[in-house]
Amino acid sequence: MVSIVPKNTSLGTLNPEYLRVLSYNLLAPIYVRPLDLRTGQVQAFAAFLWAEPADQVLAWEVRWPRLRKELEESRADVICLQEVQFSSSEAGGGTAPAFSLPDFLQLEGYEWRLPSLEEMTEMAERNKRVLGQYVAIGNAVLWRRERLQPSPQDKDTRHQSTRVP
Repeated sequence: MVSIVPKNTSLGTLNPEYLRVLSYNLLAPIYVRPLDLRTGQVQAFAAFLWAEPADQVLAWEVRWPRLRKELEESRADVICLQEVQFSSSEAGGGTAPAFSLPDFLQLEGYEWRLPSLEEMTEMAERNKRVLGQYVAIGNAVLWRRERLQPSPQDKDTRHQSTRVP
């Protein structure tokens, strides 16, 4: 049985026998009104003209605490995130930087899968060419540790961003 519940409904209040899934597009900060280096302009699809006042609606320092609160309060068993702007750290020695789930998305009681380093590096290189910033954007799947666990057959890590453990 599939049920769609209204926004802001805590999925934890639903029948615990149900698998509770939340899908969310975070709107990566790099995609908010960016200047496209190819055209010198913000593309129409990224202007978000409806989102005003921008400092209250689009500003990352305002959005991320709200996003975290909503994700935590959802009590979803599985959280599917789109447009995650991954954290990066310099690996040193001329090697590629490591990418990780941002701290604010590392929710207590959850594990996660991220795209491969190769996929994130490819996206970061694209964003560097087009937007002037070496930033990886992609999907992440989080699951509640107390309810789900990776399958022992889940050894193929080539498609980590799309396989649900």
